[in-house]
Amino acid sequence: MKGSLWLIALFLVLSFAISSCASSTWPYQIRKL
Repeated sequence: MKGSLWLIALFLVLSFAISSCASSTWPYQIRKL
């Protein structure tokens, strides 16, 4: 159980970091276009 919980927590953190990075980089990509 602990192993699966750690995997879920890690996945949530990674997804949150990716979403935050994408949202921060999107405006710059639009400005370049």
